[in-house]
Amino acid sequence: MNAIAKDLTGFDFTWSSCALEHLGSIDAGIRFLLNQAACLKPGGWAVHTTEYNIFSNAKTWVSGGTVLFRRKDLDVLQGAAAQAGLELEAIDYSLGNLANDWFIDFWPYKSEPHLKLLVDGDLVTTSIILILRRVGASVVGSAAPTIDTTHGMIAPAVDRIPTQSSEPSGANPADELARIRAERDIWRSRYERVIGEEHERNIRDDRARLEETCKEWRTLYERLAAAPIVKQLLWVRRCLLRKKDPVAHISE
Repeated sequence: MNAIAKDLTGFDFTWSSCALEHLGSIDAGIRFLLNQAACLKPGGWAVHTTEYNIFSNAKTWVSGGTVLFRRKDLDVLQGAAAQAGLELEAIDYSLGNLANDWFIDFWPYKSEPHLKLLVDGDLVTTSIILILRRVGASVVGSAAPTIDTTHGMIAPAVDRIPTQSSEPSGANPADELARIRAERDIWRSRYERVIGEEHERNIRDDRARLEETCKEWRTLYERLAAAPIVKQLLWVRRCLLRKKDPVAHISE
């Protein structure tokens, strides 16, 4: 992705989805975000999504098959983007407050919901969107800024079972898998309980609104039925002449 052809220029828009975290390192991912600016014409926009570590601003995967960007890495990107002729839009770091936002999936992962994942024992990752606009001349091929790797780790192989950092080394993989599945099921049961409570609350709210609407129509009908027939006909005639809804006119 960093070997961008020189003739790919003048575009209004560039994008990638969950790709730049697989370039081998956080440095390579940031270098791509800077280099792709050359593809944009002045005023052009770039939108990219990547993995974001929501549990730690220190410990993370800085290299390997998948990397997890920290907030301080994105702060570094903001300064580097300005030097590369890019403006990084304000990043939305909010984690959400709906039921799905509170659910953290454990390995082996299930498909729904699949918003926040526990990886390598005590790291939780989610997707984050980065929006950049080219505002000046791009600087291609410049070195990426220095990334803090003090607490960095190499991402594990994709078939590795995530382990809690508190677990002793050499733990039985089968026991570890059973423990992780049990923890995941506990979180899933909590999530399903919250979803169920929300569903019941929505049903109660819908029923209350329906009963209120029926009460309003019943009151309107009783008013109409109680009026003399001549008055009713005059109301209807007056509404038709004025091209108004008779029911709405009566309610006035």
